[in-house]
Amino acid sequence: MKLIKDKLFRAARFYKRHGLRNFMVHLIQKTLGVESDYNKWFLRHAPDKSALNAQAEIKLSFKAKFSVIVMAGSDSQQRLKGTFLSLTEQTYANWELLSIGREDQKLSDSGVVFVEYDKNSQIAEILNRAAEKCSGDYILFMQPGDQLAPNALFEIASEIEKGGYSAVYTDEDKIEASGIRHIDPIFKPDFNLDLLRSTNYISNSMVISRRVLRDIGGFKKEYGEGCILDLYFRIFESSAAIGHIPKVLYHSKQTSAKNEIAQIDHMKVLRDHYSRMGIDATVSGSNLDGILRTRFSTDGNPLVSVLIPNKDHIDDLDKCLNSLLNRSSYKNMEIIIIENNSTDKSTFEYYDRMSRTHKNISVMEYKGDFNYSAINNYGAGFSKGEYILLLNNDTEIINADCIEEMLGHCMRDEVGIVGAKLYYGDGSVQHAGVIIGLGGIAGHAFVSLKKGDSGYLNRENCTQNYSAVTAACMMTKKSIYESVGGLTEEMQVAFNDIDYCMKVRKKGKLVVYTPYAELFHYESKSRGQDDTPEKARRFNSEVERFAKRWPEILKDGDPYYNPNLTLVRPDFSIKD
Repeated sequence: MKLIKDKLFRAARFYKRHGLRNFMVHLIQKTLGVESDYNKWFLRHAPDKSALNAQAEIKLSFKAKFSVIVMAGSDSQQRLKGTFLSLTEQTYANWELLSIGREDQKLSDSGVVFVEYDKNSQIAEILNRAAEKCSGDYILFMQPGDQLAPNALFEIASEIEKGGYSAVYTDEDKIEASGIRHIDPIFKPDFNLDLLRSTNYISNSMVISRRVLRDIGGFKKEYGEGCILDLYFRIFESSAAIGHIPKVLYHSKQTSAKNEIAQIDHMKVLRDHYSRMGIDATVSGSNLDGILRTRFSTDGNPLVSVLIPNKDHIDDLDKCLNSLLNRSSYKNMEIIIIENNSTDKSTFEYYDRMSRTHKNISVMEYKGDFNYSAINNYGAGFSKGEYILLLNNDTEIINADCIEEMLGHCMRDEVGIVGAKLYYGDGSVQHAGVIIGLGGIAGHAFVSLKKGDSGYLNRENCTQNYSAVTAACMMTKKSIYESVGGLTEEMQVAFNDIDYCMKVRKKGKLVVYTPYAELFHYESKSRGQDDTPEKARRFNSEVERFAKRWPEILKDGDPYYNPNLTLVRPDFSIKD
């Protein structure tokens, strides 16, 4: 009976997190016995015995000791033995295990440090007490039954030695209750501040310097089960270096009741983080488990200059303008239409009518050949706003607070660019961030994902940092736009927006994607497709130009993606 209840619990949680369509696919795959190729992938990529033996012979200059703290439960002694066994198999031998529990939950092995706790104590108090008993330099917190890959501590030690990190996290997966199959991998990006503010994507597997843990005041009991997530934020706030190893080194035991943060604790963690940072923000829940929404203040009501290049196609333009004028709740905008070689008389009649009717609309004529970068740079020269919104003429705002949502992020000091969630006319995803390297140079994440589907780990629905976003709808600070020379005019059509994002990131600013700014994008109707030899040559030259300008990220990989994921498809599936 308990097994049935556990299965129903997991099924209900999967449905709530991933939606009906993904739930049905998952159910069918399990029924057919083909629910995951990941186990085969994992076995293919795990180091074999000879590689592990060779690794164990390597002498690192890093000599630090790891203290692994495991919280025992009422029936967890057998699971705790599995955790202990995974530690005995490590190729890096300098570690200790501390088990927190009752006297009757002690492991007989003398190598395990036992920490008894008062059942009335808060989890933070228990963890702090265990941390005080540690003799290691770095601490890792694990659940009983969870395991480390045999190369885990060696890889972590090597990463700390290389990067001088105070905290390091790894990719992870689950082991089925049978203890045989690996399932549900979590391939994480490098440190992603806005994603962590949306959801605890780091989850397990964070190794933390004991000195840093002490310096930031240990765990705080007021956050309940959220005390570890709170610790992650305070590590970031301390400016400690945080590293990521894109290898599956942590294996959670599949159970019906993993630790999950109650929403009330989760929200308190995030609100207090903003309070400590002096950030004016409002935190609310969402209809998705484990995901919170942050609204940043737009106090001051700054002027936003909307730049819209246009050549004829006034039906598209009219739809775009109507959504700005009539649907948007943010009104302090100037709209600059950049006219580029229209030929229809009706187009100019439309311009005249709209600019006479709306004092915040102006039309500036750019007479050169089509060059997206030059056109927008020209329009930016007429802008009066502190913020610039590059917007295609074939877009249409969906939600009334679209501009406020983007502006709230763009007003943050650390942010240089904000992008939106764009849909095709049929409601499927056209843009949910840009992945460098996808398709060769760069591609949109989650293209064609159906409405209602969640995408990989719900990332489509999370505010997060990306390396780039599309200029079909891109907000940026005017001061930053000017400081980097605007869009690169040698890149006339393709990748100029990605190049701009790279220039801004080079200045140390974040690029933010928000799913809460939603628009339709009816996809490049104004210039047609690259279907002529001349257009193909131009496209190829711009590919070469981007590759020469930004070789490092194409070689090393996008830090906001994961090298274990494919660059062939936009769905975050595992690399073949």
